[in-house]
Amino acid sequence: MSNPLLLIDTDVFLFLAASGLLHDAIALLGFDLPRARRLEPLDKQLRRGRSFLQYPEAFRRIALDEARTIAPLRDYPNESAAVQELALVEAIHPGEAFLFAVLAENPGHLLATGDKTSLIALATAPNLRSIRDSLAGRIACLETVVLGLLRTKGAPEIAAALTPLRSLNVVLQVVLSLGIHTPGPQMEQYLGHYIRDLEEQVGTDFLFKP
Repeated sequence: MSNPLLLIDTDVFLFLAASGLLHDAIALLGFDLPRARRLEPLDKQLRRGRSFLQYPEAFRRIALDEARTIAPLRDYPNESAAVQELALVEAIHPGEAFLFAVLAENPGHLLATGDKTSLIALATAPNLRSIRDSLAGRIACLETVVLGLLRTKGAPEIAAALTPLRSLNVVLQVVLSLGIHTPGPQMEQYLGHYIRDLEEQVGTDFLFKP
């Protein structure tokens, strides 16, 4: 078994890096910098990826600077049945399929991702049931991470860190409806609502809870 690692998808990496919460989030999830990994194509994704060009250059630059402190993931999955089955599900993004496969082959690894479409597809596809069960409890979504940070660091700090990114994320627009003045109980209530809504689709055992 390989040394347990925290895998961070690019979308979550961008939000946590741009908000200054990346290192706090890594610690919250039970890891340290040497055991965190980001996707190897992150530089290319943030510089030229169509889905990331909508983000302000300043935020992408911060994420690129942070990427220099986090080693890229170079442990590629074997050409196993899991890899082939994941690739057959159209709703699962290829990048997520890669991360799911690495996670499936390494029982100690944890994944932080914001791709709910892929998570729901993984959790509900009948042919992926065994893979889904092997990954259950080892996937953290952005909302669970923010909720954990809210409970450990307090509402004023989290609201101040995330408010500049509020317009870039539909969930954050609701959770931080009053910007830096959003009270903690309101943030926790809305985060809990989104997490429960996702759990209704993927199962209450599926998401990692910090």
